[in-house]
Amino acid sequence: FLGDSICAGTTVLADAKEYGYGWGGLIGEANKMLWKNYGRNGATVAPLSSVDQVRWIPYQADLAISAYPNADYVIFDGGANDAYGLGAEGIGTFSAIGYAPTSDADFTGAFETLILKILNAYPTAKVGYIIPPKIGPVDDHGSEGCVLRKFFDRAVEICQKWGVPVLDLWNGNPLNPSLSVYYDSELTADEANT
Repeated sequence: FLGDSICAGTTVLADAKEYGYGWGGLIGEANKMLWKNYGRNGATVAPLSSVDQVRWIPYQADLAISAYPNADYVIFDGGANDAYGLGAEGIGTFSAIGYAPTSDADFTGAFETLILKILNAYPTAKVGYIIPPKIGPVDDHGSEGCVLRKFFDRAVEICQKWGVPVLDLWNGNPLNPSLSVYYDSELTADEANT
């Protein structure tokens, strides 16, 4: 498992087993897998100057490839810290044909390079990308819409281009930090409150 704090988990929670448990540990234990979680708080896909090497998801991939060259699964997240650190102008440009990133310093180029690194190192593994539930303020990014979601939408475009499945918890999860209770759009307000 590769990614940011959402992947990494935390030992701050009373019931956390260890740092690095996060969704990786939940998936690993629920499926009785041998697993390793390389996720770290603050991790990015693009090499931001404010992020040290261990918090760079492509470096996490290098560590995983070296330690576990025959992994059956590689599941990762990433993009939230990129959106916060790079802003809308750091998303980069996307090409639907071939591998043609304009720069590994922007999110698009770095994300596509990361996917190809994983796919080339693990040609027979099942590779998947997870978009986290709505996090932080999702509606305060100005008239152009949520910058965070735009980064995730770009990640989806790249994943579709290279055949990587996506689990989108942003749109498919009842968690929303702007609500005081869990929310399920299939329920009436009374049912949700109950």
